[in-house]
Amino acid sequence: MNWTSLLESKYAADAFIKGHFFVIKFTPDIVAQEVHNLGIGFIQEGESKIRFRLLDSSLRGFNCIYGKEPTEGLRLLLDSLALALDTVGYTSPPSAQVKYTALMPIAGLSVKSIIDSLYRDYIHMDHYQQEKKPKPSILNTAELRKGLKSNLQSINRSSYYQENKVFLESV
Repeated sequence: MNWTSLLESKYAADAFIKGHFFVIKFTPDIVAQEVHNLGIGFIQEGESKIRFRLLDSSLRGFNCIYGKEPTEGLRLLLDSLALALDTVGYTSPPSAQVKYTALMPIAGLSVKSIIDSLYRDYIHMDHYQQEKKPKPSILNTAELRKGLKSNLQSINRSSYYQENKVFLESV
């Protein structure tokens, strides 16, 4: 056994899935030149099939910015974009407002981990769509004191509960 084998990565380089990815960009207003990332595409090395992940259909973040009617239009565009990626591929976006970035190399442990990681890094409009965690209920101290007082009175009146107020003085 050679000591250099101990320095090798836990995951051998041959075990990585290699391929190229691209970001799907959308410009809703060509005059304003705002650009939003709508999704991620991944083409595994040696394959021609595109695996992709687009914004969810709720589009709450986009709706907050642009309103209801443009959101419905974007929902239709996402449907045609999914169809175009499945049939036409990387070559031609379905609208003049949609652009694909140049292919960039990437490697990872699985296709799912690659796409999930890229989605987190590039798709920011989706952060609005995450469900808010429910806030914990606020503890009302007046109600707590009433409950504590009644419980102490019921347990043992003489040993735990003292009706008279105690005043502390510093000397």
